[in-house]
Amino acid sequence: MNSPNITSVSNWLRAWFKSRAPTREAIVVTAMLAVIFEVTYLAAFFIRGELFVRPADAEMILRTIGVVLLLKLGVFYTRGLCHRPWRSARFSDLNNLLRTSTTALLVLVAFNYFSHYLPGWIAIPRSVILLDWAFTILAVGGMQAIARSVYEELMPATAMGAERSVLVIDASEAGRQLALALGKLRSKRYFVAGLLDDDPDHYGASVGRARV
Repeated sequence: MNSPNITSVSNWLRAWFKSRAPTREAIVVTAMLAVIFEVTYLAAFFIRGELFVRPADAEMILRTIGVVLLLKLGVFYTRGLCHRPWRSARFSDLNNLLRTSTTALLVLVAFNYFSHYLPGWIAIPRSVILLDWAFTILAVGGMQAIARSVYEELMPATAMGAERSVLVIDASEAGRQLALALGKLRSKRYFVAGLLDDDPDHYGASVGRARV
């Protein structure tokens, strides 16, 4: 009776793991997010201290910044924000950013609350966590908007901007070969923006910059 549900869950998990594969673009975005998160965390202390970082704050930053970065990167990676190209950001991506940042906020608050059991941990002030949350949304959302603007405004003036975007309605081996062939054409320049398929086994497949 439950076998169809088990199969659907299994297919969903397999598709989820494929969609979170550590691609080159995902690694680059993760590295960029690490830099942004470090800046937003430092900025939160800077604003809380009225444009001054006290010695006690400096010690707290050194002890906690590594954990904060790991927690936030883990949430952003598992929620898929590292796998979505910033140049194709849409309004729905802003909603996803808000939800993901809030999830990271709740995870950090919970960890901070129960961290008094850990030796050497200094509890992070709640004002810093809230400021970090706000700065994260502003910084990541701003970078996505800049990437989208550069892609739309500056790329058309380049040779790559003359490419015609296409979608391949098939992510099987034949569809992937077609996508590769379109990308190698010399008579016309095509940019394969993505592959569409309703087969969960194909989710997460990629051809160059295109993903299912």
